[in-house]
Amino acid sequence: MSISHRPRFDFLIPTNPEEAVECIRAAITNTKLPLRAVYFPSQCEIQVKDDVHHVWSPHMSVIFEVRADGTHVTGQVGPNMPVWSLFITAYGILGIVAAAGLMFGYSQWSIGQSPVGLFIGSLCLVLIAVVYAIGKVGERLAAPQTQMMHQFLRDSLGAE
Repeated sequence: MSISHRPRFDFLIPTNPEEAVECIRAAITNTKLPLRAVYFPSQCEIQVKDDVHHVWSPHMSVIFEVRADGTHVTGQVGPNMPVWSLFITAYGILGIVAAAGLMFGYSQWSIGQSPVGLFIGSLCLVLIAVVYAIGKVGERLAAPQTQMMHQFLRDSLGAE
């Protein structure tokens, strides 16, 4: 089981970056799949259309990079930016409060007071695990759309 919330991919294609972007542009125009894309030089962003979009719908960032052995398609798939930002904020806040609570609780315990801070720190650690579990549930809910996007990308670029 991976602990990554944003899986990455990397594969080789026989075309140059400009042609690859054009292949995706043509495939998006001609597909019946509910996908849309935004194009930039040597990269694109693929998303699910609004009519089938839900909170856990994935966002795919694709970069075309010329290397010695050919053009590499690299990128990552993850939740949309508002969802990703919410998770990062939750992890940050809970992590800081957990660290502060555990330090404060240890200080309380070491001078013989009731270690209330240890309870707060421990509760935050449990909440971090809950946030992680929610992310994994969301990842499973997004799996069909993620698979669709990966398959579309590979098909449109002629990759195996």
